[in-house]
This record gives sequence, C-alpha cells and structure tokens, in this order.
Amino acid sequence: MDFEDFTLFNIFLKSNKIYLICSILNYPISENNIDIILHISNNLNQSNQNNTSLNNNFYKKIVKDNHEPILILVYDYDSYNPEKEYEISIKYKDKECIKKLINYPESNSNFLAITTLFKNDYNLFHIYYKYYKNQGVDHFYLYYNDKIENLDSKFYNYINTLSDVTLTEWNFRYWNNDNYKYRHHAQLGQIHDAMYRFGKNNSKYMIFNDFDEYFKIKGITIKDY
Repeated sequence: MDFEDFTLFNIFLKSNKIYLICSILNYPISENNIDIILHISNNLNQSNQNNTSLNNNFYKKIVKDNHEPILILVYDYDSYNPEKEYEISIKYKDKECIKKLINYPESNSNFLAITTLFKNDYNLFHIYYKYYKNQGVDHFYLYYNDKIENLDSKFYNYINTLSDVTLTEWNFRYWNNDNYKYRHHAQLGQIHDAMYRFGKNNSKYMIFNDFDEYFKIKGITIKDY
C-alpha cells in the first residue's frame, strides 16, 4: 500500500518478530510516526477480538538510504498462537492499512534457493527452471509484478503443479517518477522481502537474478561449488 512518504510492501511474522518491508521515497520515515495495532481473534468466535498496540514493541530498523534503498522496521512479538487469527493495522498520517498477519516459521529446509521478480517474461521460466534445477536449486520464489489474476492462466496452472515453486503477487509500480529521490521501486522491496521472509534461517544460500540470467561454473554445479 502507498502511504504519503513510503510504500508498505509487506508485513509478516517470523521467529517472534514482525517485519515491515518499506520503501524509501525521499527519506526514511521514523517508527515514531507509525501506529501499529494487532487484532487477535478466536477462530470460533470472530466477535471476541483483542487489540494490542505494538508501538512499545519496536525492536530495530534496518536502513539503506543509498543505491538500493530499503527500510525494514522490526517489532517483537512472542505470543503467537496458531489457534488464533491475526490482523495488523498500520496507521501513518491520514491512511490506514489492515492486513492479515501470516507466520512464516524458520525451517532451514533449503540449501540453495532462487528468487526473481518477473512480469511479461514468464515464457522464459521453463528454461530457467530446468537449468537451475539441474544446478541444484531446491526452491524457486517467484514474485509477479502485477495482480495474479492478470497472469497467463496456462502459466499459472503450470506453476501450481510444481511443489518447489512459491508464487507471490507483487503488484507495485516498477519505477518511481521524478518527484522522488529514488527511481527503482518494486524490485528493491522484492529483494528484501525474499531475503527476510524466505532466505534468512530458511535457505543457506539464495540466488537473486532474472529469468534471462544464468550463472555457470565450469565443471561443477552451483550447489556442489
């Protein structure tokens, strides 16, 4: 969601931490200017809801305000209960975003993963997939730079047959206009979302590239290297 001074790319829970993946349009916003409220409900009784402010649970922020800018705000939350449902409200100035909060447990299941942001070049995936499977990639994390409903239906159905592919809708503008300090937009959020949601403590190594980019090491696979 676009707020006045930043784009909120994603919110997720992992390892007792809530991550907000945010853009930097002109300057990094302050965590003091955001109100975060967690709505917790019992699956059997949606009317029985508890609201908890997370403002005092702020843990740290990760800021890169150059070249490939990103702002990640991290909050402590160690009371997750899989029997309950969670929504999180983000308020900044005159806007509010409410999203379902999903927990992504650490798994350490992948030795080598790969991730990319794509749109109209999806027809290249078949070659890309076959090549990197032979190179030892365990899982593919694909981000579609549009609404999933706009994705070619044959390709979408094909992706759903592959147990080692995770498809994420990433419907954000690719470029910023000249009113902002930085031009690059959607891909910076995708890179860091993949890194913190699927990479760290889930994959030992992760490749970031495009469907038309191939790494080769003479005489050995990437995984063995």
